[in-house]
Amino acid sequence: MASSAFFKSRIASIHAGQVTAQLIAFAINWGYIAVAHCTIHIHIMKFSEMRTTFEQRTAQRRSNE
Repeated sequence: MASSAFFKSRIASIHAGQVTAQLIAFAINWGYIAVAHCTIHIHIMKFSEMRTTFEQRTAQRRSNE
C-alpha cells in the first residue's frame, strides 16, 4: 500500500514537472513572437519616419526651384 502511494505521488510530481516545462516553453515562444512583433512595428515606424522626411525634403526642394 505504501509503494502505491509513493508511485502516485511520483507520477503526480512528474506530471507537474511536464506541465511546468510546457508552460515555460509556451511563455518563451510567445516572448519570441512579442519581440518579433515589436521589431516589425519599430521598422515600420522608422520607415514611415524616413518617408515623411524624404517627402518634406522633396517638397522643400520643389518650393526652392
